[in-house]
Amino acid sequence: MSEVSGVWRLAFAGLAGALLAGAALLLARHQTQAPPPVVAILTAVPTHAFPTRTPTPHPYQVYVTGAVATPGVYTVRPGTRADDALAAAGGALPDADLEHINLAAPLTDGEQITVHHLGDPTATPAGGVKKPAGRIVPTATPLGDWLLNINTASATDFRALPGIGKTTADHIVSYRDQHGPYAGVDDLLRAGLRKPELDRIRSRLTVQ
Repeated sequence: MSEVSGVWRLAFAGLAGALLAGAALLLARHQTQAPPPVVAILTAVPTHAFPTRTPTPHPYQVYVTGAVATPGVYTVRPGTRADDALAAAGGALPDADLEHINLAAPLTDGEQITVHHLGDPTATPAGGVKKPAGRIVPTATPLGDWLLNINTASATDFRALPGIGKTTADHIVSYRDQHGPYAGVDDLLRAGLRKPELDRIRSRLTVQ
C-alpha cells in the first residue's frame, strides 16, 4: 500500500512540474511580444479658424480753404472724396466757384483743396491762359505749373503758396490796394514778406 502511495505522489509531482513549466513558458512569450502599433490620427484645422488681422489704415489730413464755411485742416478716412472734404468744412459758400473742382476726386494725405469765390481774380500762366479757379492741388506744389500774378491774385491765392499764412496774404493784398500794383516780385519785401520766404516762392510768382 505504501508503494502505491509513493507512485501517486511521484505522478502528482510530475504533473505539477509540467503545469508550472507551461505557465512559465506562456508568461515568457507574452512579455516578448511587441506592443501593437500606434496609429496617429491628424485632423486638419480649417484656415478660417485663425483669422488674419487686417491693419487699420491711418487717417488722412487735408486742408480745405477758400469759399467754404469753415476753412481748416480736417481728418478724413482713406478713400474720401473732395465732396466729403467740403462737407467737413461746412460746405461751399453760395458764391463758391465749383465748376472747375472735381468733387468726385479721391483725396491723398496732405492734400489741399482751394475753393475760389465767383469773380475772384485767378492766377495766369505764361501765355495769358487763366488758371482754373479752385483747382485741387497738393500742398507740396500749391500751384503746379501755374504762375501767380501778384497784381491780380487774391489773398486766398497767396495762401496756396507754401509758407504763406492768412496774415501775410492779407497784408500783401492790402499793401497793393493802398500803394498800387507791384512793379516787380521784389516789391513784396515792402509788403512785409521776408527775403527767405520770398526766395522760397519766387519761382511761382510773376508780375503782369
